[in-house]
Amino acid sequence: MRPNESLVLVLSDEFEPMHHRLAAAAADGWNVEVGTRIRVGEPVAGDRIVTVALSDPDCRFDNGDPYVGYTSDLREGAIFVCPDEATLTASTFLVLMQHELGHVLGLEHIEDEPSAVMYAPEDPDTAVLSITGFTSADRAEFARVNPGFVEATPCGINRTLAEGDGAASFVRGDPNHRVVILRDQALELLALDPESARPAGAATPLGLETERAFDLDATTTTGGDFAMTWNDRQLVGVARVRPTGEVISNDEVEVDDDDFVIDAVVDEDGRTIVAVARFGALETHLFDAAEGVETSTKVEGIGVLAALPNGPVFVGLRRTAPDAGVLFAAYLGEDLAPTARVDLAEVPFPEDDSRVLLPIAGPLGDGLFATSIVNDATILVRADADLTPIAAQRPSESFGPAPVVVERDGELAIIATAYDEDFVSSEVMVAAFDATTLERLRPWRRIGAPDAFPSFGDGLIEDGDGLVALFTEGLGAVRSRCLAWP
Repeated sequence: MRPNESLVLVLSDEFEPMHHRLAAAAADGWNVEVGTRIRVGEPVAGDRIVTVALSDPDCRFDNGDPYVGYTSDLREGAIFVCPDEATLTASTFLVLMQHELGHVLGLEHIEDEPSAVMYAPEDPDTAVLSITGFTSADRAEFARVNPGFVEATPCGINRTLAEGDGAASFVRGDPNHRVVILRDQALELLALDPESARPAGAATPLGLETERAFDLDATTTTGGDFAMTWNDRQLVGVARVRPTGEVISNDEVEVDDDDFVIDAVVDEDGRTIVAVARFGALETHLFDAAEGVETSTKVEGIGVLAALPNGPVFVGLRRTAPDAGVLFAAYLGEDLAPTARVDLAEVPFPEDDSRVLLPIAGPLGDGLFATSIVNDATILVRADADLTPIAAQRPSESFGPAPVVVERDGELAIIATAYDEDFVSSEVMVAAFDATTLERLRPWRRIGAPDAFPSFGDGLIEDGDGLVALFTEGLGAVRSRCLAWP
């Protein structure tokens, strides 16, 4: 692709409005993955036009091999789509357009990565599209055939921080935008450049190893150190780390298949509280980094923990009737037992408890922001520092149970996994909500590339006029991206 070149896709009249939206999504996938300039619409002076049309209904090459679509020539060709009903479904058309756009950009087939957008089976008689997504192999192939390519903009492009079974968390309260990442089964500390979301220098190894790091979390304490927790389904790691990367302490709570790790939070004094559900009761473990003391107690109920400025909060769901319940919260006292419970919102309760997901909660200003999914409905609740409810909202669309929230100028930016009926799977998106009423103000905007694999939001921070997002893709890659306020 030539520097500063803009491509415009022009679809023939046979295609429906859905196909125009899917073609635009396919173009957006390449734009956010490698920094191209591709769009669907009317061409202007200087655009390279790529036509998209239906092919012969036989859908076979001259040698008799079948196809679902093809590009007539690498880089300069038009895209032809088999007009059969299966090819024109949303899922197949999106994957096909992403693949053929790769050929327009000069990419050849990738035969050793079945998940890649540019994958093609070795058997030429097989005209079946794989369920694919953008992978490191696609990005490497683009770089190989487009040496010296200049990105359209340094911001708005998904960067890769770790491949495979990665994990990531912003260090909350850190002014240098540092991130703790799991890469190659080891935890590292990494700073991000907010202008591009790229790593700002080499990562600092922490000397902490784990195969997995579910629920990875890091917080700056009042002393300036980092307190970290992570869960590998066999133990919960609890570590205290200096800004230089030196590990001060490293402890753990063992869990097994009969245990359900609920949460782990760090308060501003560096105390870490790990909550584990054992035999129907919530067992809490307290680690005081300064004293090196561990205590534990059991509290009634199952829920999640949140670290607020005034102390740790217990948030749970409780059934109050066969078809109803409440989302509630309570501060934990000195003995880690919940103080007087505050009901935050009434929620519907289905008979099938598997359709009830535990709430997710976190700080918002001096107060609390909590969400849960019950009976396929998302419930949003905001409460003040005394846990008095400020607003509760049940949006018309449901989205993932773990949004991360940033507040500015009377608005909330929420990053969450949301679903669009036009696309193959749920993707991580961001949207603006009214900070007082919790009503959505503007449409969701995709962060993850629209492909066949879901993505999940891990973090969101504000920097200047924009945001920096962390998210994990379905294949386990950890990505970062800077973006404008939604």
